[in-house]
Amino acid sequence: MSKWYNVFQPIYQVDKDLNVTISHYEMLLRDENDSFPNNDFFRVIGTEEENQKWILAEKESIDQAFAKYPDICINLNIEPIQFAYPSVWKFIENIYSKYAWC
Repeated sequence: MSKWYNVFQPIYQVDKDLNVTISHYEMLLRDENDSFPNNDFFRVIGTEEENQKWILAEKESIDQAFAKYPDICINLNIEPIQFAYPSVWKFIENIYSKYAWC
């Protein structure tokens, strides 16, 4: 997991006049091969204790992104299994309380 990082993919909105704006950014997890770490990721989120590592890494990445770009909106990908963990709900709650303008 130490070689994981996030990229922020812009999500564009095109209006009826074909004006393009960035609506928000989707935060995507990547590994040293610039791919989603499929097998390792599902192992890490397999227990709430291990999932804490993911939460800490995501929190750091989100904090860094908002420190550099305070006016952006970010969408975070969460797997359905993670919603079973109370710590994930607390993480989401903390993110909303800190960055609630999006």
